[in-house]
Amino acid sequence: MKTKDSEKYAKILAAAKALILRDGAATISTTKVAKAVGMAQSNLYIYFKNKDDLLRQLYVNAQTEVQQDFAKHVTPNADLTTAVPEYIDAMYAFASTHFDTFELLHQIKALPNAEWTHTITDAQNPAQMIQAAIDASILRPVSPAIIMAIIYNAIRQYVLGVQHGDQTDFDEVRELLLNGIMRRD
Repeated sequence: MKTKDSEKYAKILAAAKALILRDGAATISTTKVAKAVGMAQSNLYIYFKNKDDLLRQLYVNAQTEVQQDFAKHVTPNADLTTAVPEYIDAMYAFASTHFDTFELLHQIKALPNAEWTHTITDAQNPAQMIQAAIDASILRPVSPAIIMAIIYNAIRQYVLGVQHGDQTDFDEVRELLLNGIMRRD
């Protein structure tokens, strides 16, 4: 049995990420990834059981990167009225500096049959914070997934706009997001 080479493993993940960012996650295949790395497709299966396993590992790695970055931007144990705006700012900071990873997450989540993305543990921390803010009547009483999607997609569109020359100030976007998700009583 062949042993796993950590450099080859990293090259496979990098090639898969580059292909997804260039062509979209729906077009990824183990054949294309193996070709991009310069290896036989059968050797790719030393590292990953199948395409879904490869996508799952890409997603987990990206989520880990997001969580590590969030730890730098979000105050631990902050009250929820502070935590929600910090979450928005952390998402923006991450998307502004690591848009490729942000886009990778978007591409993988958009795949049909990618409901497993909702079960990844690192993705649960923001969902728990959002749920706590809903329970405390700070945020509107809708699914945390809806609030997170609103924030994620608005920030994604904002960063894409900035990349194409849009001069909108992020403070306006933050205010718009907070007005949209905060409970009105």
